[in-house]
Amino acid sequence: MVLVLIIGDLHVPHRSPVFPSRFKSLLAPGKVQYIFCTGNLCTREMEEYLRSLCSEVHIAQGDMDEGRYQELVALNVGSVSFAICHGHQVLPWYDETALIALQRDLGVDVLVVGHSHKITTIECPGGGIIINPGTATGAPRVIDVEAPKPSFVLMDIQGRKLVTYTYTLENEDDVKVDRSIVQLR
Repeated sequence: MVLVLIIGDLHVPHRSPVFPSRFKSLLAPGKVQYIFCTGNLCTREMEEYLRSLCSEVHIAQGDMDEGRYQELVALNVGSVSFAICHGHQVLPWYDETALIALQRDLGVDVLVVGHSHKITTIECPGGGIIINPGTATGAPRVIDVEAPKPSFVLMDIQGRKLVTYTYTLENEDDVKVDRSIVQLR
């Protein structure tokens, strides 16, 4: 069992003043083996916070970050291949077909993207999945009428079986957790 925290689009302090305290209470140091971040941390303090949780932190460059990360991060965890990117590079933005094409072109089992601030999972026709963890702080995009709910994903890798838990902050204290299982080919 390998646990991966998938998180992104924090935007602290520009669009959200703080990381939700309820999420901080759930994310204790040493509980996950990897952190995959889709970017838009916006401050060194947020990066340091993630690194306080786990030593294996992989961060992709967001469109609001200050240019200190890679545009695309590729790595394997056991027999599962991953690519992490923010998603602003994929045009048209938020387009499922374009994301599936990127996952296929990269030849990875799991593509982790952000930018939309909406938590989503897409099963790809050729195999594999695309995961968007949403925004961990509930940071709105400039086009949002209503701010999204804060969210992140915890993935349990069991060989080629992926068990994902999506955490959504419904209000200050209540966290909704949904579980799904994907068996990779």
